[in-house]
Amino acid sequence: MNPKGLNILFLSYNGGLAGSTKSIAFLSDGLAKRGHRVFVGCREGTKLWALIEEGAAQGIHIPFRGKWDPRTWRQIADLVSEHQIQVINAQSSKDRYASIFTKWFKRLPCLIYHTRRQRPTGASWLLKRWFYTQGTDKIIVVSEALKQTFIDNGYPAKHLKVIHNGTPTQQYEQPKKRTLQSLRKEFGIAEGTTVIGCISRWKQQNDLIEALRYLPDDYVIFFAGFRAALARPVLEKVKPSQRIILAGELPFDKALECYRLFTVSVLCSVIDGFGLVLVEAMAMGAPVVATDAQGIRDVVRHGINGLLYPSRDSEKLAQQILSIADDEQMASQLIDKGYETAYHTFSLDKTVTQYESFFTDEIECNGKQ
Repeated sequence: MNPKGLNILFLSYNGGLAGSTKSIAFLSDGLAKRGHRVFVGCREGTKLWALIEEGAAQGIHIPFRGKWDPRTWRQIADLVSEHQIQVINAQSSKDRYASIFTKWFKRLPCLIYHTRRQRPTGASWLLKRWFYTQGTDKIIVVSEALKQTFIDNGYPAKHLKVIHNGTPTQQYEQPKKRTLQSLRKEFGIAEGTTVIGCISRWKQQNDLIEALRYLPDDYVIFFAGFRAALARPVLEKVKPSQRIILAGELPFDKALECYRLFTVSVLCSVIDGFGLVLVEAMAMGAPVVATDAQGIRDVVRHGINGLLYPSRDSEKLAQQILSIADDEQMASQLIDKGYETAYHTFSLDKTVTQYESFFTDEIECNGKQ
């Protein structure tokens, strides 16, 4: 390990209310608190910018005007020179392009890594695949399943490194201090009510809405993380008899609090390379049901810390929900194993250690000390 610490620049054009935003903020803050000089190039006014301002890393405004913007390349190159950056880790499409073009046109002396959280869409095209592999020193993927997807799309296995997302366990303590009674009062949910929750951006929630045909009428269904208008066309089609709560886009701490209301927490996504919200639900004591897809399998071990269902099979989803809601012993087992998963398997401390070791080893191997 370099006793002086590493000089790292994270880049992200995105920065909205998403798991990737939290992952970047957690990781950069964790590395900075270990004594590394960490900078995050992102856009002012985004959720990511706000999170970086609260942490130990230093935010730097980069507008990322486009993939072919020389001003962005120049700004990145100046940052590399000024702060003696050893590693650039780009996180989303525009900044991934910008990192490679800056490296090539500005002859950057640092190492370039991309972190990928979703399967490649269109990236199997030969030229684009060549661009990403030749322009980076390695690509970091957030699950074993996602790594295999990239391999299936023609990416060389030796160019891929798996590092799972992680969350700081201390973030779960404050939301647990609020009483369930006050939460139930706020949302009008009586004690003893079965609540099926889904906190996520709009990601195939149609599955859960369709599954309501097979669930009891007295269940309450709680959606958060997206604009209510996105769900209304499906709700009008299905016309569920259950009470539906559309809580909208909640602040992060409030979303964590809401997991405590849930009898079962559901994730219907088929695009997640990892599924950070599953770890959050587990940490807050909500048993989970999720799609049997991609990196979700890295998080949910079926029948051990959660249940899986085939995508778009709403009847099977309903069966999995009922098997937890109607079986206290199963629910208790899933909750116990879920705590273990959240607090140990996918802790932020483990993720930071893996990035720290990976970057250090890569710097030493490439003679970039």
